[in-house]
Amino acid sequence: MSKLTYFAAVAAVIGLGCGQALAAETWEAKLYAADGGLATGALPGPGWYFVNLSAVATNDPNTTNWGKQTDVKSNIVVEVPELVWVTPWQVFGAKYAVGIAQAFDIIDTRVPTPNGSLALGGAGLFGTVLMPANLSWALGNNFFLDARVAVVLPTGTYRNPFVVPGGNITAVNFFTVDTALSLSWLHDGWNVSARIYYLTNTPDQIIDYRTGNVFGTEETISKKIDKWTVGVNGFTQTQVQNDSGSAVAQLYGPEAAANGHRMGAYGAGLVLGYNFGPLSITGWCDHVFYAQNYAGGDLCYARVVVPLSGESEAPKVVAAKY
Repeated sequence: MSKLTYFAAVAAVIGLGCGQALAAETWEAKLYAADGGLATGALPGPGWYFVNLSAVATNDPNTTNWGKQTDVKSNIVVEVPELVWVTPWQVFGAKYAVGIAQAFDIIDTRVPTPNGSLALGGAGLFGTVLMPANLSWALGNNFFLDARVAVVLPTGTYRNPFVVPGGNITAVNFFTVDTALSLSWLHDGWNVSARIYYLTNTPDQIIDYRTGNVFGTEETISKKIDKWTVGVNGFTQTQVQNDSGSAVAQLYGPEAAANGHRMGAYGAGLVLGYNFGPLSITGWCDHVFYAQNYAGGDLCYARVVVPLSGESEAPKVVAAKY
């Protein structure tokens, strides 16, 4: 079965301005394409910001370990509220921000059986995402550089999948450290941004399974026209280490254990946003053009950013983490 994507939360917390399958992990620690429309290299002015990231995924089809389609179908809804504080302090000459997010998800996965289909999933918490450090430097010539670290905590609604089938679908049960580096060029309404990130995963806390580390990228090119923003975005996500542990074979089969059961995906989509002044709303949809051990199909997002203090206008970005 395929690994579905990670929690929008990380995407959210780190993505403030900027967030899987039926077996060992239902999620990766980073929701792909969650940075749509963000100037990921820049932070807004000092103040408190509330962000809500909503995601709806129709993961049909899923793919096997060899990129072949399966009959497993998943529909996912994720809500990720987050709070970000861009502090008045500077660290090493950079703006400094911290944040916290908590994702909620509803997942419906259908697995074909000889007598019809098996329904797995449910609703629950994903896990708490803490962003202890986000630094953003103004480099000059309209360039901005951002460095960030976030940690996903195993605090979600997780149950041992060997005891409760599909019990791991709504959350992960391991720690993930997400480090990212972003560069933005912002000029005359243009936003050209790129982010690279690396996810370091610890072993599952209950079963003998460790998801391999993941490398990914997020890209955005957009143009602000009056209060509107239009653009395109893209993403890649690749597992660079094999899954390990005895549970890999138990959950996915001996061939998956032998070849590492690595995931990978890439896709692109369109971005549309509107700035209402006291808040901004951005929506975007991405199509997954290729997926291996991952969910294919389409993923659509909506992000609302509300400044609670500080700048009167919605922030351009607050660190798009997840």
